[in-house]
Amino acid sequence: MVGLNNFSFAFLKKNEIRELQIFLQKNWKPKQHILAKSKKFLLWQHLSKKKFLDFYICKHNGKIISVIGIINFANSKRYKEIGLSMWISNIKFRYIGGLLFKNFLNKFPKSEIVATGLNEVAIKYYKYFNFNIAKFEKYYVCPNDSRKQIITKNLKKTINSKLNLSKLKTVNFREFYKIVKNKKKISSFKRRFEKHPVYKHFVLKDERFKIYFIVRSVSVLKFKFLRILDYFGSFENTNLAESFSRYCLDKRFHHVEFLHYGSEKKKILKSGFNILDNKNSIMPILTEPYMGLKESNIIIAYKNLKNIKIVKGDVDADRPHNIR
Repeated sequence: MVGLNNFSFAFLKKNEIRELQIFLQKNWKPKQHILAKSKKFLLWQHLSKKKFLDFYICKHNGKIISVIGIINFANSKRYKEIGLSMWISNIKFRYIGGLLFKNFLNKFPKSEIVATGLNEVAIKYYKYFNFNIAKFEKYYVCPNDSRKQIITKNLKKTINSKLNLSKLKTVNFREFYKIVKNKKKISSFKRRFEKHPVYKHFVLKDERFKIYFIVRSVSVLKFKFLRILDYFGSFENTNLAESFSRYCLDKRFHHVEFLHYGSEKKKILKSGFNILDNKNSIMPILTEPYMGLKESNIIIAYKNLKNIKIVKGDVDADRPHNIR
């Protein structure tokens, strides 16, 4: 533990979990963060070591005053690929948050880091620490014209002119992993999606193309839509929109949502996905809790990425509000 007068910096010990949850209950606004309520979810998301949780904390006179939550993508001891899930300080020690962040970055200067869901204050800090700032592109497929859209507004309809049946098929995770092969990627997919303690994810593949999508069903106002959380493969030379549109009609999904930032933008658009770039067009991006249909952007920050691909399934942009 590194001392600085009465301040100390360290990773959270397993026997300090309750202290962390009490800190979050008192300092997180709005109240009732799921990590403060559910030890099960906390351990699933932030336990990659035997004796410590993936939280870097600052204490003052033995009490937690600031924390950074870490999601260890590669399950690496040196945090080679990580996401930052939360960054919060006691209001009396707001200034210490920047010092905590600087201390953490100095320990892992070459780590590939992603953070999502930044507010205006966080954006200033991330810029100061030389992170790239961007926002998710909001892609979609919608089989309904605007008059029939209930939980969206003014999305472009994807016309089914060729397909009578969707080419999308469900693939079980075991078969999916045979295609992935890479052990680290399999471990990441398994931990983030297959073993998720709340959500039920499944894998879809258009039988014509070599790309796989990890998805889940999201319910809003008694309707459901399909959310793409991640994918494996490339959008190169694909034609996916009609197949997804037909799948929505067959399975009674209102639309498909896909949030992404990275180098494949042109390929995604060429594959048939539409992009939400009009203020008059709206999707329910924030759904837990659902606060009504309104324009929403998720701001992201990243640093040291070799290949830029950020999706909503990274970090905790798709996090439950309650344990069901």
